[in-house]
Amino acid sequence: MVTRTPSVFVWLLSAVLVLTAVAAAPADTLKNKKTGEVLKGRLLDQRVNQRHIFRPDLGGTLYLDMREWEVVERGAPAQPPAAKPGPKATGPNGTPHPADAGTAPTAEDGCVFILPITGAIDHPCLAEAVRQAIAEARTRHAKVVVLRVDTPGGLVTVADTIIRLLEEVTWAPTVSWVKGDVKGALSAGAYICLATKQILMAPGTTIGAATPFTRSETTGSVQVDEKFKSAFSARFRSLAQQLGHSSVIAHAMVDNSVSAVQVVVDGQSRIVTAEEADRLEAKHKNEAGFRRKTIVQAGQLLTLTSAEAVDFGVACGLADTKDALLKQLAMEGVPVVEAAWLPDWVERTSKRRNAEIDKWFNQFAHQLQQAAEEDPRLGSYYVSEVTGQFSDGGTRWREHTDRALRHLKVCAQALTELEKLAKDERYRFPVDQAAFDRMKMRMDALYKRLHRERTATAP
Repeated sequence: MVTRTPSVFVWLLSAVLVLTAVAAAPADTLKNKKTGEVLKGRLLDQRVNQRHIFRPDLGGTLYLDMREWEVVERGAPAQPPAAKPGPKATGPNGTPHPADAGTAPTAEDGCVFILPITGAIDHPCLAEAVRQAIAEARTRHAKVVVLRVDTPGGLVTVADTIIRLLEEVTWAPTVSWVKGDVKGALSAGAYICLATKQILMAPGTTIGAATPFTRSETTGSVQVDEKFKSAFSARFRSLAQQLGHSSVIAHAMVDNSVSAVQVVVDGQSRIVTAEEADRLEAKHKNEAGFRRKTIVQAGQLLTLTSAEAVDFGVACGLADTKDALLKQLAMEGVPVVEAAWLPDWVERTSKRRNAEIDKWFNQFAHQLQQAAEEDPRLGSYYVSEVTGQFSDGGTRWREHTDRALRHLKVCAQALTELEKLAKDERYRFPVDQAAFDRMKMRMDALYKRLHRERTATAP
């Protein structure tokens, strides 16, 4: 599981920002009275089945029971748009979004809602999409929310945000279903799985290997921050224990110094450390029913196959198809709705948002370089070897200085935009403030010197 090394390259080049599109007209702001969840969009006067129609800024349609929501801020009145056929509403900046625009949830009420988390978890907009999908599941009165997990892992910050969203789902049970082309829920994927109440796995899949690490953007080297690892491990174990999973298993997935052993005492299976297993064996070794099986030894990071996960109680069953999933959930015949839009929306949105931050960084870097190249102090060939003065009396010196100052003004504008994005909670990309300050100091120092010299030599 990846955390980011704070460096100038992280916030310049990483794909970790979340942006919520802002509607052209003033938006309505709603707040859930129980959970505190905030929605922005347009609250229409129309109702469907006694529920108010709400058009989120992200696109799509929600059907809200206004007894559960309060209007924090009311924008300009909006007329309900015409219903759109099919599930092709648009999200921010016109990107495809699946939520039906103009179609009320009817036959799909009481569905099994499947939310896919596939590929690397490296874009914070994934958490934004998960929030929207959970809201859609709630409007459809989902009987269960299933996360179809198929990932090699990714950013712990994104996974942690998703987990906080799952903790707010108190109106339906949550289930992880490990299935897909990657054939695993590794690293951040395992973290998410252990935050759901049940785990199901397709045959041939794996789960585990959740040690957090940082990868240097400059050298590519991998480092484990022991302090962060300890805190993360405690969070991982607490989540697992809270939801009925083995805290020892969770610990062994994060920390390779931890062993895990399955013991059976008096017909009861338990997962304990090797030290605890030794103690129990000494106490019960003469009993016929005592059994012991090593799951992982100290020095190895725990990853389980689907069969092992079932044997050790991590997964409650195997399911390779949707029908098998429904059977495991005892929900045969219940309609299934899948947020199939989610992976494509995340990919498109992350690319667009990365391009936005890259634009401002590239402008900053380019303009700063141009200003440095225009610095007259670098152009010593303008100075007379005899007099030590500029051979043209200073005309070209002033021209170069003026151009450098113009570049620095544009550079300052780009840096201001980057600072705005860094402070905007919707973006959430990591910033090394010390590196930010150094860049700003370099720009300011060059600007002040050039401005001072230009003012002193003004004709």
